[in-house]
Amino acid sequence: MGVLTYLTDATESHPGEGALCVGDPVVLRQGRRGGKLEAWSANGRRLGALPPAESEALSGLLTGDNDRLRGHIAALVPRPRLTGPGRIHIRVIEQG
Repeated sequence: MGVLTYLTDATESHPGEGALCVGDPVVLRQGRRGGKLEAWSANGRRLGALPPAESEALSGLLTGDNDRLRGHIAALVPRPRLTGPGRIHIRVIEQG
């Protein structure tokens, strides 16, 4: 598959949670109330949501048997100081 996307409302690392690194595994699954796909780290931390268009396009790959997509962090892009958290880029690589 190899789709590259990014997360909106990405979270920042907090003390005790461990820093995010390029290559870390990510699971994409439907949001709690439906809607956008959300990205979760291997330790169960919510990282953010996909933009609406990408979320809609990739949601079609989810079925009852395959309710998640797997990927990894492709890049961590910092933002200038005091303008919010950086952007997390995700490469989606497979279903289930």
